[in-house]
Amino acid sequence: PFLLLVRSSLIGMFYNNLLPGSVGGDVVRSLMAAPYAGGRACAAASVFMQRNTGLAALLMIANAAAWWYPVRLRLFPPSFTTLNSVRFWFGALALAYIGVNLLLMNRTLSGLVCRAAGHFSKPLAMKLSRLHDAYLSFRRPAVPAVAVSLITQMTDCVTFYLIARAVGMSLPLPFVCVLETAVNVAALL
Repeated sequence: PFLLLVRSSLIGMFYNNLLPGSVGGDVVRSLMAAPYAGGRACAAASVFMQRNTGLAALLMIANAAAWWYPVRLRLFPPSFTTLNSVRFWFGALALAYIGVNLLLMNRTLSGLVCRAAGHFSKPLAMKLSRLHDAYLSFRRPAVPAVAVSLITQMTDCVTFYLIARAVGMSLPLPFVCVLETAVNVAALL
């Protein structure tokens, strides 16, 4: 029901603000939605997919912004110029993201993981299998969800840009997009 979605979102936001990181509210939302979503596996998979599509949008914005407005770090000696490039780090993160998602979308890998878990615990293997099946059910709506996430994440970037302008900081929008993405990815990790 719509009111449950609103209530669980608001309670989730409370926990995100109270607990370190930004995933505490995801657990609450998942638990509240489970009775209506077809079980805990489906609810957890939907929350994970929401975070997953949000990360896809963040990485798209960050990579585009990093190429438009190159940001250089001063973490490594000058001889390691590639490692000081934000383009390199966002590109590597995007490739890792794609690789992990290709593995997650693969039924064969799921079978191997569930069989390996079955050697230790049959109930764990069954739960992992249900969770992966639920996750795979969200493949089709992933593309529209990424489109919506792009709009949402870009709105966040523009909001931070306007706040920076309001307090007298003249930061370029692409730099704000790189910075906002880096902060969001760090919070997710």
